[in-house]
Amino acid sequence: GLVIKHIYFSLTRMLLAYLLLTTSILLFKRLSYQRIMLFLTTILIVLIVLGGERFSSTPKTLYVLYKSRKSIVAKSSAEELTFYSSDTLLNKNEPRLINTFTENKKTETLAFKELQNLYRLNNQNLLVIDSLGVYKVPGLNPDFILLTQSPKINLNRLITRYPKVQLIADGNNYKSYVERWEATCKKLKTPFHSTYKNGYFVLNEKEK
Repeated sequence: GLVIKHIYFSLTRMLLAYLLLTTSILLFKRLSYQRIMLFLTTILIVLIVLGGERFSSTPKTLYVLYKSRKSIVAKSSAEELTFYSSDTLLNKNEPRLINTFTENKKTETLAFKELQNLYRLNNQNLLVIDSLGVYKVPGLNPDFILLTQSPKINLNRLITRYPKVQLIADGNNYKSYVERWEATCKKLKTPFHSTYKNGYFVLNEKEK
C-alpha cells in the first residue's frame, strides 16, 4: 500500500478536514439545497484559510536542541528548515529528531549545515562558544551565548564582559561543567538555560 509520512498537518487543517468530511457525508446521504450550500461554503472556507496560510509570513525561530554529546541548532522559517550540527551525517543519524520537526513545521525545504559560531535573528545575536573558548569578538555584544563542547573558560570574566547576556548549555558538555556554570549564574543573577534539565531552548524573532 501507499503510506505517506511526515507531512505537516496543523490543528487548523485537521479541523477543516473534519468539517469538509462531515459536510460531504451529509451531502452524500441526502441531496438538498441547504446541504449543497453548506458543502460549498465549507470548500470556500477551506480555500480562504489555506490561501491565508500560504501568503502569511512565518517568523524565523532558532532552537538549541538537546542531544547527548551532540551540538544541534535548528533555524526555522517559512521557506527553509536548517539544522546546524557538528555531525555532518545528522540527517542519517537522527531521523526521529528530523521527522519531529518536519511534522510540526510548515516549511518548503530541508537543509543540513555545519555548526556556526554566530547566529543572527533580526537584532538578536547568539554566540556559540565551543571547546576553543573564543568569545572576545570586537564590536559584538551578544544577547545569548551557547556553551558547547565543554569550553574551559572563566565564566565570571565572560559575564563581566557581557553582563546582560543569557547563557545556554546544550547536551554536548560535561554534566559537572553545566552544574558549575548554573551555580555561578545563580550567584551572579544571570539567566541560565540547561537543555539537560529544561529541554530545548527557543529564540523567537522580534520585530525591528
